[in-house]
Amino acid sequence: MTQGKWLKLAMLILLVGIMLTGYGGMCGPKKPKSDSSSGSSGASYNGNTGSDPGAIGNPSFSLVWNFSGSSSPEGPDIDIWVRCPNGHKLSTSPQSGTYYGPYSSYGVVESEGGQIDYDDMGGWGQGDGGGAERAYWPTGQAPLGTYTYGLRYYGGDGTVLYTMRVRYLSDTGNIVTLVKMGELTSKGSEITLGTYIKF
Repeated sequence: MTQGKWLKLAMLILLVGIMLTGYGGMCGPKKPKSDSSSGSSGASYNGNTGSDPGAIGNPSFSLVWNFSGSSSPEGPDIDIWVRCPNGHKLSTSPQSGTYYGPYSSYGVVESEGGQIDYDDMGGWGQGDGGGAERAYWPTGQAPLGTYTYGLRYYGGDGTVLYTMRVRYLSDTGNIVTLVKMGELTSKGSEITLGTYIKF
């Protein structure tokens, strides 16, 4: 076997192992069902819910959210982030070692083509709360390897019910969508939602 085939086989074995152990895979714990009226805390969600823009590029990561209990009618500022295989972190949160988006003055395009097309700041800047925020790599430009993704409660107040979708093209050209849902309650919290491995 060539070195490339060995690498693909090793990545496939790793992916199957991850799925079987339940770490972020399809065999893992069941995801909570979508409920637009309340989350696990019992909070009533009445804030804006962004409209998911769908996939662009391959892979594509999109974030929308709903909120309750915010002092602003446009809600808190929730930010998407993705760490790509080369170690760069693409995010709308200003942090050291991060490629920010979507502002050209921040370096909108990461060195391997990754970009973010919108930053919804809720009641603390542009946008009307709820997202969407989307990080993506143009089709054919994304590096092979592991992408780790999550979100950060950057600013504001209130309880947030989020939905993150990861979309990618399968070997047969079909769009595959992974969905992660949950709740955030504290400003400054940052969570990792999962990984995606591009072969």
